Amino acid sequence: MTIETRPLSELDDAKRLQDLVYTSYGLTYHRSFMYEPERLFELNQRGQIRSVLAKNEQGDVVAHMATIRPWFESIPKDIAERAPTAVEVGLSIVHPEHRGRRLQTAIGLACLMNEQDSNPQLKNMFAKCLTVHTHSQRSARGMLGRASALLLGSVPSWVAHESGERPTPMTTVVMQSPCTTEERQMFVPEARVALVRDLVDSSVLARSVVGVKPNAASLGGETRCSRWFEPSRRRGIVHVWRAGEHTVQEVLSSTKWLVKGHMEHVTVLLPIDEPGVAAVVPALEEAGLFFGGFLPDIEGRDCLVMEYLSWDELELSNMTLLGDETEQLRSAVVAEWKRVCKSGHTVAD
Repeated sequence: MTIETRPLSELDDAKRLQDLVYTSYGLTYHRSFMYEPERLFELNQRGQIRSVLAKNEQGDVVAHMATIRPWFESIPKDIAERAPTAVEVGLSIVHPEHRGRRLQTAIGLACLMNEQDSNPQLKNMFAKCLTVHTHSQRSARGMLGRASALLLGSVPSWVAHESGERPTPMTTVVMQSPCTTEERQMFVPEARVALVRDLVDSSVLARSVVGVKPNAASLGGETRCSRWFEPSRRRGIVHVWRAGEHTVQEVLSSTKWLVKGHMEHVTVLLPIDEPGVAAVVPALEEAGLFFGGFLPDIEGRDCLVMEYLSWDELELSNMTLLGDETEQLRSAVVAEWKRVCKSGHTVAD
């Protein structure tokens, strides 16, 4: 059987992809735009998503993978006009009859090449890998991906239990893979310097990690941030685009709004190319957020990851991780989450 891989370039491609999604997942796939050919085609035209398809001899789409602008739904219009500097590799779908034929490997390579050819501003790629197995982690590490963040309990487990109890959510590890060797500084809380340096050193990321003591630097001016949420997965994001005098208050206000709206996991992205942000992190930790790692090159800036999780219990024994740096990261993030659990989720009070 001959399989051809190529970028999604026509509305008809998006319509054929819709058939693949329905065949593979029914109407349960978590990204609704995958069922909307016109919207999916428009997102591809704008470069928010770059889909690559695998087609058989009859022209049917049998597999899909894409590079996605991270949290593109939350990006202000003036920033969205620029090309993304980092993309997530995901939305991997393979027709049930074609699984086990290594189509993901072939389409994954085509997907990466397509993004690099289309986007000269690209500096980093990353993948969110489930920790309940090592398949995606192994693939990411094969492309020099290394752990930089652990999104604890960020994926609901849609598993039926006879007891009727809700299963605890799953965790993803973010594996980042730099495309350039651009050197610059990252300012992080003093307590996180050793870990972040180890994470940077384990990869080919060119960063100098500088520690900042609590309240050792100040922030001024207006704060600019955005928030977004996925109702089906009960998770949200708060992205600080400009850190100002009221950064702590605005982050906590947005996080509380999401949590009061029944979001169970919140990711907070804080720019760490200036020392003032690192200096206010302890105040966010006291309010119930916990350290989750870092993400490089998000819209041109490195970001510290802070998290909120409503769950007091997680099934930690089912985490299967590859790499010493990943285990280091897990230990640190889990310890911080447990600290918050003992003190109470005050951010929602």
